[in-house]
Amino acid sequence: MKETNLISIEIGRSCNLASIHTSCPSGDIDRYGDLDTTLPINNDQIVSLVSNAYINMEFKGMVAFHYYNEPLLYPDKISYIIDNVRKLVPHSKFFLNTNGYYIKDNVELVKKFSRITLSNYNNEDWSWLKEQLPSTCSLWVFNIRTLDGRKIILKNIPSLYFVIDLIRK
Repeated sequence: MKETNLISIEIGRSCNLASIHTSCPSGDIDRYGDLDTTLPINNDQIVSLVSNAYINMEFKGMVAFHYYNEPLLYPDKISYIIDNVRKLVPHSKFFLNTNGYYIKDNVELVKKFSRITLSNYNNEDWSWLKEQLPSTCSLWVFNIRTLDGRKIILKNIPSLYFVIDLIRK
């Protein structure tokens, strides 16, 4: 795991923009291929798995809460996981990939991340957010208009993704 730079945990399947983007993979039941997503997993198990990766497997990268979902639809889960992983691994780093629609409601949560990638569909000015973030957090804003534009960006990030789907069927 020491060569892995990203663990991606999908904590929900919902995306608030799925109805706007008809090609959004959040609604595609086959998006996981052969990966078994029926295994229920709770927040404490995630804390354990992530902490174990850092402590016992030499993981030094970031942990994200997305695949093709909007993570800020699940702020309580994210906050719980970050806070409890940091109790065990103070140097842990977290990455947020968001469309930004729920940032204003979750500014304190957003400050816990080391990196934020924001798909800026509405060409909003996010300078107010940059001013509130700690100096240890980098904010990347991509002014894109289509979901396909976001797919191209994500496919070009060299990362190994581990997807854990936490939605019980």
